[in-house]
Order: sequence, then C-alpha cells, then structure tokens
Amino acid sequence: MSDEKLPSHPQAISKIESRVTLTGLLAPLVIALNSVGIICCIYIFFTQSSTLHKLSGADLIEEIKENFETFQQLDVDTRATADKVHFFEPTLNVKLSQRAVLEITESMQTTEKNAQLFLRLLKVNMYNLTSYMPGIAAWYEINSPAIDLAIARSRSRELKLLTIRAYYAEDA
Repeated sequence: MSDEKLPSHPQAISKIESRVTLTGLLAPLVIALNSVGIICCIYIFFTQSSTLHKLSGADLIEEIKENFETFQQLDVDTRATADKVHFFEPTLNVKLSQRAVLEITESMQTTEKNAQLFLRLLKVNMYNLTSYMPGIAAWYEINSPAIDLAIARSRSRELKLLTIRAYYAEDA
C-alpha cells in the first residue's frame, strides 16, 4: 500500500487492525449461525406440507408467533454478545495481511447475500401463505416492514464491505 492511503496515526492503524482481527474471529461464528439457519429452513421446507395438514390456521399462527418471539430473543442476545466483544477489542493486537482482510470481507459478503436471500424468501413464502390460511395476511402486513428494514441493513453492510474490499484490493 502507498503511504498516502494509510491513516497517519499509529493508534488508528492498530484500532483498524484490531477490528479486522475481531471480525476475522467472528466470521466463522457467523458462518456457522448462517449454516444452522439454512438447515432449519430446509427442515421447515420438507416438514411444512405435513404440518399444514395436521394443524389449523390458528395453531400455525400461534406457532409462528412463538417462533418469532424466540427469534427476537436470540437477536437481543446476539446484540448483547456483540456489545461484550467490544470490551475485548482493545486487547487484541494481531496484524492481518491485506489478503486476510480480502478473504474475511469476501466471507462476510457471502453471509450478507445469504441473509438477504433468506429474508426475501421468508417474505415471499409468507406472502404465498396469505392465500391459504386466514390470519397470515395480518402477520405479513405487520412484519413485512421489519423484514424490509433487515434487508436494507444487510445491503448497507454489504456496501461497506465492498468499500473495504476496494480499498485493500488496490494494492493486493
């Protein structure tokens, strides 16, 4: 890298390297969580037809509400854990090469794309269910903006990752 592009303050460089290192440590966790989500979606996909025949629409709506509440609690727990990680960030003093940064951002971009795909599929499938079960339309109308917001946040993170990749790819 040329000296013109780097921040001139050594603490700023150290802080950036610490954050990238932290991100590198969290990337496998994010990938694992994403894999679990995909496995859960596949399980739901293959068991949905038998569930639709066994449960009434009201039972399904109640089950969806419970699952959504569980998801919300997991989201709160994940955010709390992420806040705790910031406590350890100053103690990390590991340097990463440009190539490692590129690999991490590529991995994180893949995760973001998968998250966007999952959210879009959730929205489309819930919309499709509105014609089959009464009451689902209300769930769709209430939660559709939240899903759209989650997709927008994911796109924003993906754009930031592209900016990071472009910065480090210039000299790689």
